[in-house]
Amino acid sequence: MRQLIIILGILFTFSAQAQEQENYKVAAEKFFALYNAKNYAGIYEMFDAPMQQALPEEKTKDFLSGLNDQLGLMTDMSFLKIKNAEHIYETSFTNGIMDILLYLNPENKIGGLYVSPHKHEDLPKLERNSTDMILPFNGEWTVFWGGTT
Repeated sequence: MRQLIIILGILFTFSAQAQEQENYKVAAEKFFALYNAKNYAGIYEMFDAPMQQALPEEKTKDFLSGLNDQLGLMTDMSFLKIKNAEHIYETSFTNGIMDILLYLNPENKIGGLYVSPHKHEDLPKLERNSTDMILPFNGEWTVFWGGTT
């Protein structure tokens, strides 16, 4: 009986980790609203101190306005999965789909932000073709001249 309780506890822990945490949901919604309002200074204020040092306010504005110029406004931001401690969101823009990785520190400030092309995980994995090569003739052949001069 005790083993069953431990196994159920482990399964519950893994299933709970696969769901979006409330603090990330709030941060993602705020990021979405600020990005679409082109309030890049507001997004910068969501960063923690190390993130603000790594990406100063002017660079943050340049990065986000460049993203807006290339992809347009966000139309949807849906939770995909948790990888390590980060949440990954499939984000639809006017001109494309990207994955946005968000990491929040214990104070719920953005400590990590990464934008990458969307990776479809439901695509089949291609395996190497192992078909034997078959020549278009039968029997044994001798090549007299290879065609070079």
